[in-house]
Amino acid sequence: MVLKEENPRSLVQKERWANTEIRKMYIESRKSMYTKKWKEKVRKGWFKRGHKLCKRENHPNWKGGFYLLGGYKVILVSKGRYVQEHRQVMKQAIGRSLAVDEIVHHINGNKVDNRIENLQLMKNSEHWYHHNKDLMYSKKGGK
Repeated sequence: MVLKEENPRSLVQKERWANTEIRKMYIESRKSMYTKKWKEKVRKGWFKRGHKLCKRENHPNWKGGFYLLGGYKVILVSKGRYVQEHRQVMKQAIGRSLAVDEIVHHINGNKVDNRIENLQLMKNSEHWYHHNKDLMYSKKGGK
């Protein structure tokens, strides 16, 4: 019967964890003061649903009232109402609501760059033509 030689790395790992004192020291070194603070807050009930410290800015996962959806920045306008930021910026710039067939086009192609200089108001058909004009006159498609 031939015994396989063990990998030297696994032997070191076994020796490392065999000593419980070293293991305890390793675990303690992985704990941070933040972990201890969060445990204390959880123990006091700060993150229970409805608690005043669990809402909006005080919640540990709060990112400023926005998130990304399909590459576009979606912002919180009023309680429970989110809109795409580029549409909100254009609405404020022109002073009226956008029509159903109006599209806000990003000139530089960056969906998160919502400066008014980078936004252009177009009809849906104009926007489609802008992005597909190369297809219309190529050999494979269109005319």
